[in-house]
Amino acid sequence: MRRPKTRPAGRLTERHQTFMRYYLQHGNGSRACRQMGLAGYEANRQARHFLSSKTVQAELARRRTLLDAQAMAGAHDVIRILSNCLLADATKVAQVVHLKCRDCWRGWDGEPESQPLNPDPECYYCDGKGQTTVELTESADLPAVERCAIQSVSEGREGIKVKLADKVSAARELAKILGLYNDSTADKKEPVPIYFDGIKFA
Repeated sequence: MRRPKTRPAGRLTERHQTFMRYYLQHGNGSRACRQMGLAGYEANRQARHFLSSKTVQAELARRRTLLDAQAMAGAHDVIRILSNCLLADATKVAQVVHLKCRDCWRGWDGEPESQPLNPDPECYYCDGKGQTTVELTESADLPAVERCAIQSVSEGREGIKVKLADKVSAARELAKILGLYNDSTADKKEPVPIYFDGIKFA
């Protein structure tokens, strides 16, 4: 007489996998069973059966650890991005420079190759101030912090426009994550006075 086939101990079936997927969403065993198509007493009974299994408990603990690690990694990424937006230095993205004006170039008597780019201090046209322009840093040369803070780059009639993240918004969102700011209480709190050299600033 043949023995009936039995499932090896400790093996997770497809029903177990489905139950754990629903259960990890809200932590309610009966609700997870109802989402599997069970109802009433059967859903409650099956939930107790699933949760009493040591194999299911071990797998749920393992998956919770993975989910916590993923959430922590995601939180660290958000904090890093907001910190970069807050600390980004706009002068590393674009620099205001003073170059020779047209008359500075004309007043040079030496070789063209050796002519300096700085304005001529004796130029009568610009009075040594030169021509003011804006130079952008090459994308490959941008530091990681400033690269992260760039929201958009566009080109129009007025030239190239680089938009950086709003520092105030980044500071507010970062403070919320770190528990330093609460929308519901921010307007109710009294401002903290600041003293400098005996002078009080509200």
